[in-house]
Amino acid sequence: MGAPDVLLVDDNDMAADAIRECLRLCGYRVALAKNAEEGWEVFQRRHPRALITDNALLSGDPFSDTSGLELAAKVRGASPMTPIIMLSALPPVNAREVCDAVLVKPVPARVLVDALALAGVRGRAQRTPPCEGTGCPPTGGS
Repeated sequence: MGAPDVLLVDDNDMAADAIRECLRLCGYRVALAKNAEEGWEVFQRRHPRALITDNALLSGDPFSDTSGLELAAKVRGASPMTPIIMLSALPPVNAREVCDAVLVKPVPARVLVDALALAGVRGRAQRTPPCEGTGCPPTGGS
C-alpha cells in the first residue's frame, strides 16, 4: 500500500473519521492513531509525509497520557522535515515552536487541505474538499 500521505492522531473517533474522510476524498492516504503512543508507533513504522495531531490525546490512563505537542516534538526530533499540523480547540501557546501550522477547531476542510498543500503535501485527487457545502462536516470535535 505504501506510505500514507498523512498520519492523523485524534482520540475523538467522530472528529477523526470526518477529517479522514474529507482528506481521503481529496486524494490523501490517511493512517489513523488514537493517542500519542500509537501515533509514534505508526509514524516509525509507516513513515507518513505529514503529521496532523490534536493536542489533548487521552489514552484512558491519565498517568501515561502524552500530549499531541509532546508527540509533535518527538516527530520533529526524529524527522525535522516532516510537516506537522496541530488541530486543537485549545492549542498550547508554544505549539508554533514545534508545529508548522496550528489550526483552531473547528477547522474548515479547505483550510486544512491548504495547510497541507502549503507544507508541500498534496493529495492525488487535487480537487476542492467535498466538505465545502456538501459531504462531510467541518473538522470539529475536541
